[in-house]
Amino acid sequence: MKIEMKNQKMKSFLNLSVLLLVTGYWLLVTDVYASFMDAGCGARCEGMGGAFTAVSDDANAVNANPGGLARISGPEITALYGRMHMGLTDDSQIGRGYFGLVYPLKKYLPGVMGLSWEETRLTDAYAETSIALAYSRKVRKNIFAGLSLKHLRKSYSSDIYTSADPLFSSGYGKSSIALDVGGVYRFSPKYSVGLVVKNVNQPDIGIASKDPVPAHIKAGFAYFAASNIFSADLGIRDGSFTASAGAERWLYKKLALRLGLLGGSDSRRQFNMGFGTRYSSFLMDYSFTLPIGGIADTSGSHRISFSVRFGAETPEAGDVDDFESLKKQLSETVKAMNTAQERALAQERQIMELEKRVRSQAEIMKSFADKQKQDYAHVIMPEVSTDTSKAESAAPEGGRAAESVLELKKELEKSRAEIEFFKNRMGSLEEKMTKKPGKPMDKVEEPSALQKLPDGRKIYVVQDGDTLQSIAEKAYGNSSKWIDIYKANSKNVGRGGEVKPGQILTIP
Repeated sequence: MKIEMKNQKMKSFLNLSVLLLVTGYWLLVTDVYASFMDAGCGARCEGMGGAFTAVSDDANAVNANPGGLARISGPEITALYGRMHMGLTDDSQIGRGYFGLVYPLKKYLPGVMGLSWEETRLTDAYAETSIALAYSRKVRKNIFAGLSLKHLRKSYSSDIYTSADPLFSSGYGKSSIALDVGGVYRFSPKYSVGLVVKNVNQPDIGIASKDPVPAHIKAGFAYFAASNIFSADLGIRDGSFTASAGAERWLYKKLALRLGLLGGSDSRRQFNMGFGTRYSSFLMDYSFTLPIGGIADTSGSHRISFSVRFGAETPEAGDVDDFESLKKQLSETVKAMNTAQERALAQERQIMELEKRVRSQAEIMKSFADKQKQDYAHVIMPEVSTDTSKAESAAPEGGRAAESVLELKKELEKSRAEIEFFKNRMGSLEEKMTKKPGKPMDKVEEPSALQKLPDGRKIYVVQDGDTLQSIAEKAYGNSSKWIDIYKANSKNVGRGGEVKPGQILTIP
């Protein structure tokens, strides 16, 4: 049944892909002219060479691939400023600005809405502006689709040259509406594919004559692993092909390094690099693009963007690592809980046996006492039994059994506290794992490793990387008190004070 469902989902996605490709190809083979060249997306994806179609997991997805918007779980704002092709011999200054807003909808229209403003300006002479409204949602498990409705406008400034040119007799600008459609399929936690067709309707933005914006098809693939992303894109626009590849690596989930390459059939070649940093919900990204073909006499392009993600801090490429780590932690927690449950069951059986023994010894003592009373009651002194061996042996044995019962009940209480701890931990881990791999995961507070038992005693569940010193620091705020913990757990601690993850220690 599962295989059949997977085949149906794959078939649905392939049908959607074929439809988009056929539509895009039909549009591209028509006679169109260059306009509104794809200026790329944010600093992050530009640092990866623009290979972002199958990634599209931030506010830049409005421009890169609207299908990826549905994978964003919380509101997000981003703003970018760029200086393009610096150092041109004619001193031209080309600037680029971008603003994006993403907001998930929940009640009336499940999905994610996106809004963006983008402008590329040549000094004060020429500008291309795009305002987009996008919507995306999950259409099937791990399949996300979206569309973006754009208002495109190009405009020239009015000066002595343009005012004398008959080309601008009907005005200095032209606006039109364009449509982008795209999708992302995350067919496993580590792999995803994406497809986007931009400017599907090829809007005409010609001022004096027809000037349609060419459709642009991009298909991409991404691999997520070990805090890394590797991605590749293939694109076709106006008969020209481009290929790009990029990589991103997060270090300590705070610093990202990026590299990318792009090449095309139109002699365009460029090398990309960049970095990003994150502090809580604030992100900063920078990218540098150096043309190595197609455009000469330029020192490259610079982009810098700032983003805010509202809500919990969310990881980037580490999502898959986090997911795999959660699976491992959950498996270890289940094993530890099963061990604790087996130990508790054995303790309960032992307590029952000891209590039975205590009752048996108590009955012997009672029987002996009753016989003594009966003998004294009939004043049969000579016949009073002098055989006290059973009573004498029963008394200490019963006392020892009673003490053992008390000790075992304390251990049982400890085992039950451990079971409760592991149940809480399993709940928090399972809640985290319900978040889709590759999608930002909300922070879920896990139970503290330091637990207080009902009788007032404290226990500590050893975590990965813990030492007696670090545990003492957490428990007392003083690492030098590790010796107290060692003395209280000397039977369970290994040589040199070695402790193992999942081990339960008593905190005196």
